[in-house]
Amino acid sequence: DTSAWDWMQKETRKPTDITTQSLWKNALIRLGHQRYVWFHCGHHIVLDGFTGGLVAARVAQVYSARAEGREPGLSEYNSPEILSEQERIYGESRRYEADKEYWRRELTDLPEPVSLSVRPHKPLTGENGGELAREISLSAESVERITEVGKAYGGSLPQTLTALLAAYIFLVTEQNDLVVGMPVSARVNRILRKTPGMVANGIVLRFHFDEGITFSDLVQQSRSVMMRALRHQLFRYEELRRNLGLLETGQHITRLGINIEPFNYRLAFGECVARNRNISNGSMQDLTFFVFDRQDGRGLVIQADANPALYTAEELDAHLERIRLMVNKI
Repeated sequence: DTSAWDWMQKETRKPTDITTQSLWKNALIRLGHQRYVWFHCGHHIVLDGFTGGLVAARVAQVYSARAEGREPGLSEYNSPEILSEQERIYGESRRYEADKEYWRRELTDLPEPVSLSVRPHKPLTGENGGELAREISLSAESVERITEVGKAYGGSLPQTLTALLAAYIFLVTEQNDLVVGMPVSARVNRILRKTPGMVANGIVLRFHFDEGITFSDLVQQSRSVMMRALRHQLFRYEELRRNLGLLETGQHITRLGINIEPFNYRLAFGECVARNRNISNGSMQDLTFFVFDRQDGRGLVIQADANPALYTAEELDAHLERIRLMVNKI
């Protein structure tokens, strides 16, 4: 298992020449008589995490059909060319103008980006690029408690988890006007949800920590901030940076991110039941907290993915353990 894991991590970290090399690869690794790992990864220029799920679901569908001696039938997915048409329609729509105006108002007078690193921030390059990831697990009982607390305060589990992680970042940085990034699928209609390709986007969440704020207040603020931002998630993050004059200078709106992934990845390959595990989220400019909720009754995994030039494994472990303490106090 360790050898397979090390090999897969090495494969995901290999540099890719997008003009000459394959942008998607996979392998079937045999661990034992009835135990296998199917590894697949792709370059972000051609696919996002949502598309990875589409690929896995289609492979499972084809495998199961073949195992049962029947034809799998044609895929129901749309051609990737449709994405260009969808982008054109959006760019000419009133929604585009409304989204642009929303983000203009939301991002007025932005504070300086903060970091949890004690080291000077460096732009991501080939020399300091890469990814350092550490994780902790939360029990099903802890998740149930967080869920109930969130419901009592009017928030969903993702909104409550976002509030908790934002609170942690505030406690470390003491940034009252806190801006964090959040990856989103940006698949707001059925056409986009049925089309493989690179659609994922980034939105910005802006929190305000007033004196005396309670966790109940923060959950409600998280709910409001996330709902508003998600309504405007089609507006491209790179265009936000361009409008703010940051693209030319290489600056970012924020260095820190929160990514809640409440996806059910339970797939059946014939009679074989599979469990999904995320291997890599790509290079990190600074630090992003991921929360994986596989909805399998096994609890949650909170993962810190960081730029190894800015953090050590011990520092990430310390952050995660403090987050665990916060969870235990809820």
